[in-house]
Amino acid sequence: MKILASTLICLLVFNSFGMNPFKSLGPSYQVISDKKDKTLEKDVFRLSGHVKMFSSLAPLENVLVGCTSSGLWVRTNAEGEFEIDLKATDSTVCFYLDNWSEIVIEDYDFKPQHHIVLDVFMSKVEKQVKRKPVIYLYSEYDLSASVKLDPLGEFTFTYPKYEFGWNVEVLKDGGIKHNDKIYPYLFWEGETDALTYNVHSNEVEGFIVQKDEVVSFLEDKLTVLGLNTIEQTDFITYWTPILQQKEYAFVQFVVDQEYQNQIGAIDINPAPHSGKRVFIKCSNIDSKELAVKVVPQELTGFTRNGFTLVEWGGAVLSPFKLMKDELAKNSSK
Repeated sequence: MKILASTLICLLVFNSFGMNPFKSLGPSYQVISDKKDKTLEKDVFRLSGHVKMFSSLAPLENVLVGCTSSGLWVRTNAEGEFEIDLKATDSTVCFYLDNWSEIVIEDYDFKPQHHIVLDVFMSKVEKQVKRKPVIYLYSEYDLSASVKLDPLGEFTFTYPKYEFGWNVEVLKDGGIKHNDKIYPYLFWEGETDALTYNVHSNEVEGFIVQKDEVVSFLEDKLTVLGLNTIEQTDFITYWTPILQQKEYAFVQFVVDQEYQNQIGAIDINPAPHSGKRVFIKCSNIDSKELAVKVVPQELTGFTRNGFTLVEWGGAVLSPFKLMKDELAKNSSK
């Protein structure tokens, strides 16, 4: 992110006179002050300040401020102000508002009995990326086909180049021929408005997966869904490093008709005799304790028959998508 021009001007002025009024720790937040406060309990630190828009410095109301490990949260008021007492063991502080950049402070030493005053700057989230949807086509005989996509959002990249569709030849010995070149699959990626998890009341279907179990989890679920060895290998080698960035990951599968409705419609002529479309929504999380109840998702496979379509892709979502409703309740108490 770029530091706001007006902020830069202020910094330059203060620095030029040796009067920098705060310590800058990065473009997303600035520490105004950090002072000992003996009125606080020994195992607590206090955080207060303002949350503002990067673009205009206008205050942001209703931003969730707190820590997932302790479950303590407040919301900013109409002036963007907040104040919260957190435990000395809380090393990560989060700022979250739907459709705005999530700010996570995990590189600052929050000392017990200290009162830290911050200015936090958030930006509008432009789009989310549907990562690497790939389309495999199989046929028992050479077959000419047209493939048209209508993604929710806009393409950011396609390979081979998508020009009002792909006209391809599906080869009986494997591969997809397009403009005299053979590809293992058709690739597309796109941006979309914010995706959300499918949450019902206070329950969410999906799976919490420990870091060391990601590979075995994906092998199991993709086998259930009916993906073959090559498809699984492509999927696992791409998504495992993403799902292992924290100790746990939450995964929710979007399959077939839900894929058609939420991710993008596909029209293939002639129509495949069989197929499976698989998309994962996922989040990296520090703990398996979520504010919503996780109900194991039931997955079903398919029988490959004749002309067959298989497609997979995914998107990384903020973990607050799993917790915001409950956090809103907690923050109002």
